[in-house]
Amino acid sequence: MSSGVQQNPMPGVSREEHRTAARLFLGLVRATARLALPAEVQLDYLRKIGAKIGGVGNVDELALEFDHVFGLLAEFEEMGWLTDVEAAVLREIDSRLTRMSDSRSDRVWSCEALHDDPSWSEVRFLAAQFLTKADFAGGVE
Repeated sequence: MSSGVQQNPMPGVSREEHRTAARLFLGLVRATARLALPAEVQLDYLRKIGAKIGGVGNVDELALEFDHVFGLLAEFEEMGWLTDVEAAVLREIDSRLTRMSDSRSDRVWSCEALHDDPSWSEVRFLAAQFLTKADFAGGVE
């Protein structure tokens, strides 16, 4: 018989910390989903959030959003929210974005590059792979 009191799903972590972590994890999933979108939809999103569209360096917001929450990957793994395979795909996305940042060409951050740069196609493919293979239910049937 249940006492009616819910137990903390993560011993040693307060409910508020758990909620914060869950919001950040959702941010990671959303940022990854935005990376998987077609270029025109990405540009619409960037316009919606007020990014200036039309020059070089204006689409980096997509990578910055991902980077903002990617730093918590190890914590998400420790919480059991990501499998090794899912984490590996996210690491590969981060690696591709880092290589894009390290490139000597600023063009990769242009609106045109979203449409025709192979690097963006690779990032979209990986992001879509993560979204289609992720087990967000955590094995719950």
